[in-house]
Amino acid sequence: MSHPGVGLDRIKDLTHATAFIGKDGFCLGLSMAETRLWIPDENVKPYTFNSAPFIADKNSIEQGYATSEPFEIERQGKFKPNVFLIADYGYDSYSTTIETTRDLIDKNPDLVQRFVDASIIGWYNYIYGDNRAANDLIKSDNPISATSSLHTPLPR
Repeated sequence: MSHPGVGLDRIKDLTHATAFIGKDGFCLGLSMAETRLWIPDENVKPYTFNSAPFIADKNSIEQGYATSEPFEIERQGKFKPNVFLIADYGYDSYSTTIETTRDLIDKNPDLVQRFVDASIIGWYNYIYGDNRAANDLIKSDNPISATSSLHTPLPR
């Protein structure tokens, strides 16, 4: 994401911005280099799931999920950020995938299929059902993320 109207409106404009990127985002380096978007190391700052630094620095960019951060930026930052979907630039994977070994697939394909099916059912129920109990468990197991800046007001 970037701030609109400050010269960061095209993907190729992002190379000189301060970039708030989390540790898992660094794996995008090779894929982003393939798209000719290379951000110098000195421009990279840690993204800690706190959007306040991005909101405060109009010459910055921030990684995020298209389904959450842009909406929170618009709500809390009072502007609609430019959103660049890296899938549109050749990156065709996700940071939250289910992974297993070839050995487990070969030796126990039924277990693997049941896990995939259960994950689909679980997410469907979470998204479309009553997720309050799940959210309460998430908050109790992750008290720091439950109070992250995306869920609390930004300093004025």
